[in-house]
Parts: sequence; C-alpha cells; structure tokens
Amino acid sequence: MRPKKYVNNVQGNDRKKYTENKKENKNMYIDTLKKMNGAGLCKIANELKLDDISGLRKQEVIFRILKAQA
Repeated sequence: MRPKKYVNNVQGNDRKKYTENKKENKNMYIDTLKKMNGAGLCKIANELKLDDISGLRKQEVIFRILKAQA
C-alpha cells in the first residue's frame, strides 16, 4: 500500500510542485497497474482486503484498487 503524504505545512510554489508531483506519481501508478497481469492485480486487491473481485474486468479491478487507496 502506498504511504499517504500530508502537506499542511507546504506553502506557495512548494505546494504547487508537490501537487504536480503527486499527480505525476498517481499517473505512473495507474500505468503500473495497467501493465500488471490478473494474478498481480488480485494479489494487490487481496492485500487491500477487497471483496468480490472475481469475474470483474481488469479495468474494474484497477478502479477498485485505486478507490480503496484514495
């Protein structure tokens, strides 16, 4: 599971840079999930304790993983 980052004390340009980096990292993570096979996605889903993922399309499993981590 990815660690959560807190930015309460980040100001001005640093906040803007942090936000841009956070978006970039999220996109990279989505790309990583898209490249994974079904077994790898199921392993992550099980670690996140997601139920009822069998029978779902790959895209739906990725969505549930991202939703659980948000």
